[in-house]
Amino acid sequence: MIEYYPVMLERLDQQKWDSLVEKQGFAFHLTAWLKTWEQSFPFKSSVYLAVDNGEIVGGLPFCIRKKFKFKEAYSMPRGCYGGAVLGENEDPSIKNSIESEFTFWCLREDFTRINIVDYSPEVNTNLEKYDVKPLSTHILNLKYSTSEQLEKLASSHKRNLPKAYDKGFSTEILQDSQGVQAYFNMVRETAKRQGHDPFYRYEFYDALMRNFEDDDTLYWPIIYLEGKPIASAIIFIHRNMAVYWDGASTEEALESGANFYMFWNLIQMLKEMNIKILNFGASPRKRPGLRRFKSGWGAERMPYFEYNFQKPIARVARKIKGFF
Repeated sequence: MIEYYPVMLERLDQQKWDSLVEKQGFAFHLTAWLKTWEQSFPFKSSVYLAVDNGEIVGGLPFCIRKKFKFKEAYSMPRGCYGGAVLGENEDPSIKNSIESEFTFWCLREDFTRINIVDYSPEVNTNLEKYDVKPLSTHILNLKYSTSEQLEKLASSHKRNLPKAYDKGFSTEILQDSQGVQAYFNMVRETAKRQGHDPFYRYEFYDALMRNFEDDDTLYWPIIYLEGKPIASAIIFIHRNMAVYWDGASTEEALESGANFYMFWNLIQMLKEMNIKILNFGASPRKRPGLRRFKSGWGAERMPYFEYNFQKPIARVARKIKGFF
C-alpha cells in the first residue's frame, strides 16, 4: 500500500530522491534547487512523497513560506517547473494521488495559498480546485543539422550573428564567488535598465553556484569583451533538455550582439552533447522583445500552466506591493 506524506529537506533521503529525479523530473525538482531556496529566502523546503514498501515511487517538491499569519506552498517558487514526478514505470494514477493528497494536506494544515507550476501543454484536470493561469515558453528542437538550424533563424538573427562573431568575444564558465559577483553586477544593471530592482539577491546566486558545483546540471557562461564581463546566462541541463532560467547583460552587450554569440555557441554545444531540446524559459506577453528574440532562433511557443488555490484573505494580501 502506498503512503503519502511530507518530509522536510533535512530529513529527506536526498540521494534516493535525486536518483528518481535524474530519470524523470526537471532540474527544479532536485535537492540542490530546494537547498538554494532554503538558504537564500525565508522558506522551508520539502517533498511530499509517495512511498511503497519503504521505496520512494514519486513525490512533489515544494517550498513553504510563512509571513504574518499567512502560510504558502510553492512548487516551485517564481514560476519554476514543479508538480509531481514519478519513478520509472510507475502507474500514472500515482501522480494524481500525489497531487490530491498534497492538496488535502495543505488544506488541513491551513495553508492560505497553494501554487503549482506544471510543465505540460495540457490542462491538468486533476487540479480542478485550482485557478488556472496559462503561461508559455519557447522550445527549440535541436534535431536539425547546423545548416538547417541556420535556415530557421529569423532575418534579424541571420543578420546579427555574423556581426557578433567579428567582435572578439571570449567565454569563461563561472566557477567562484568572484564570477557570481560579476554576474550580479550585470543583474543590477539589467534590472535598472528595465525599471525595477533585482528580485534575487547576490546570496541566492552564490548558493546556486555552490549547490550545483558537484555535477554538470548547471552551465553558467560569462561573455567577455576586452576583459570586461558583458553578458551571461544560467542554463540547467537535465536529461534531454536544457532550460534557460536567467540571464543578464550590459548595454554594451546589447549594442555588440553578445547575446547572439552566446546563444549560438550554446546551441552548438548542446547539439554536440546530443541534447534534444533547448527550452528558452518563460515568455511573458509584457516582454514582446524577449519573445521575438527567442522565436528568432526558430523556437516555437509552447503553453504550460500555473495552478493557484488561494483563500480570500490571501488574494487581498498579494495585491499589497512587496508582499512576496
